[in-house]
Amino acid sequence: PKPPARLARAPRGRPCRSGVRCVGGMAAAGVLPMKKLRVVNVLNSGESGKFCGNAESVGWMRDDGERMVVHAANSVRRAEWFEGQLRILCDAEDGEGSEVVALDGFANEDFDNIWRYFEQACGVHVRKHRKVAALDAEDFDLAERGLEDAADRVDEAAAGSPLKKGRELDLLKLVEGLRDGLDVAVSGDKQALNRVFSANGCERIGRLRLVLDTVQLE
Repeated sequence: PKPPARLARAPRGRPCRSGVRCVGGMAAAGVLPMKKLRVVNVLNSGESGKFCGNAESVGWMRDDGERMVVHAANSVRRAEWFEGQLRILCDAEDGEGSEVVALDGFANEDFDNIWRYFEQACGVHVRKHRKVAALDAEDFDLAERGLEDAADRVDEAAAGSPLKKGRELDLLKLVEGLRDGLDVAVSGDKQALNRVFSANGCERIGRLRLVLDTVQLE
């Protein structure tokens, strides 16, 4: 039988001298080293550069090489992502307090490699924030006026006529569209939702109820 793979001991939290990945202070022979990270056209303080990382350090360097922001990989405490923006919380170099590195301009497809790097090199999972839908008062007012106008057209049509049935169908489509939009808003920004519907003594809710309660449907 083949002998088991030899294990080389290495200090915890430090890369093995052999260059292979360390797991729990041990490095297994034949394990590939961690892949380095390099992303170009990344912005820091409005300047373009490249974002790089390896087992020892992570940072950003301006395109001309004249300015850089570098931190030890094991100094990273948290990392957060939102639509191509990356924020990294690191221990300050002097050991007192912390520092946030702000980087912008990433493409959506960069996220997986960035997440994998921080998980392997820093022991940190990048938190990915998603855009939260917020209800806009002007958009809702526009939709509500359209609903009111459609209800008026239904009431004006002769009872039992094809015109009335067609206008009822148009009204139903508007109601369904408004319902779908409200479903999204309810699962999004709750504060924006509250501001829209609590304004002027909940006037918007009252108008909506009036339309639905008084329209003459068949």
